[in-house]
Amino acid sequence: MAIYYKIVFGLLVTEIAVFLALMIPLPNHLKQKSLLFIRDNVVSKAQYTLKIIAVFVFILLIDSVNHLLTAVEKTDTPESQANVRLANAINVKKFYAQRNTYLTGATLFLSFILNYTFELIIELLSTKENLKNLEKKPSNESNYWKT
Repeated sequence: MAIYYKIVFGLLVTEIAVFLALMIPLPNHLKQKSLLFIRDNVVSKAQYTLKIIAVFVFILLIDSVNHLLTAVEKTDTPESQANVRLANAINVKKFYAQRNTYLTGATLFLSFILNYTFELIIELLSTKENLKNLEKKPSNESNYWKT
């Protein structure tokens, strides 16, 4: 595996770990404080870098799909069907191209899902806090629409 695919694999494992950390059930106030801290200090500073990484992963995805398509084309030639060693070599290249395609595609997909999930959880927690604040208001203000 080339070094850049090892980096992509490390990025995928990191994204999985972050996604699982977001799914840990915590009390609302603790989860809100930690997520707001992460959003303000980590995500805001790293967002530009994450976009650049996503572009590079997308380029690797296009490259791996291109390698996959050329490997499929080579499989259909009569020379590869007659020569067993050539057919095995082509199948190995096809396997690596498929692996790289799945790796880069899953990494890119999970990065979009992770970003959306993070923003969705932040919005949910802020909405819950707004609801708590509305419930704590005195009854004469909350009955405005009932008159």
